[in-house]
Amino acid sequence: LSYFGKDLRNAHYVCPKNLKAEHDSLLEKKKICEAKLRKERGRIEAIRKREKLMKDIAGFYERMEKFFGLRIEEEDIIIRPLESVTQFYQEGKVMHHCVYQNGYYRRPECLILSAKDTAGKRLETIEVNLKTLDIVQSRAVCNGVSEYHNQIIKLVKKNMNLIRQKMTA
Repeated sequence: LSYFGKDLRNAHYVCPKNLKAEHDSLLEKKKICEAKLRKERGRIEAIRKREKLMKDIAGFYERMEKFFGLRIEEEDIIIRPLESVTQFYQEGKVMHHCVYQNGYYRRPECLILSAKDTAGKRLETIEVNLKTLDIVQSRAVCNGVSEYHNQIIKLVKKNMNLIRQKMTA
């Protein structure tokens, strides 16, 4: 009764002719109201999440567009930045690591590169700290190390000036 704002001192509500039927009816009514509230909260939460994602995406493009088109290659390795949140998702899914789920696209000091072979097979995902221009990590499938690991690290280090140039452009 208090949930629906009924007068708890009114005999009509407190002592109905069929207490059980009235009780069950009010419980069902309350259950329906709470389900509607949960559904509405879920809708509002989904809208908030979508708005936050859109803001994150816009921030990502604003910060990282200067790196788009960057290409580092040597022999059979091609290294390029991830250029969309969708690419972060795909990289995380294929490589079985957290580059998308941990929101690396939201990190302003973080440049994520993807190393692939000439056939397009992903070899490693590389994180470069844009403040220090250091390689934070380079991970293959399931956070492992590929047979190209040392070659990839050397290649990125050798081309760090190219990244620096893109930062100032």
